[in-house]
Amino acid sequence: MPGEYMETREIVIALISLGSASLLTFFVVKWIDHLHLRDANARAKEIIDRAEREIENRRREAELEIKEEAIQQRGEGEKELAVIRQELHERERLLDKRQDALEQQSDGLRKQEKMVEGNQRKLAEKSTTPTAARRNSKRCLIRSGRPCTA
Repeated sequence: MPGEYMETREIVIALISLGSASLLTFFVVKWIDHLHLRDANARAKEIIDRAEREIENRRREAELEIKEEAIQQRGEGEKELAVIRQELHERERLLDKRQDALEQQSDGLRKQEKMVEGNQRKLAEKSTTPTAARRNSKRCLIRSGRPCTA
């Protein structure tokens, strides 16, 4: 029986060793899983951080492109506005020139109208007073002995 006792003792030691080894293996595997999980979380965080930086960079690039496009459109708008202003200035100049010509024509017509009115008055006086003119000429002829001219 002493051999049997040794055998049992060896079996118990073997079982304890096996249990300890199993328990140690279990904890080592758990620890390795924990380390893998921590590494995976760190990699995931790194990937997320990189993605967030990339998103922020793309957002900034998009904002910059929008601003550049706005500046370009503003420049084009200002060029178009300058052309329109130049055309407007040219039209105003032509209108001023046309108005000056019309004013000159109007002044000329007024002068002609005054001349016509003066001539009409003279004609009216001559036509309405032929007898008065004849009387004056007769008086002149009687007084001086020769015909008078007006």
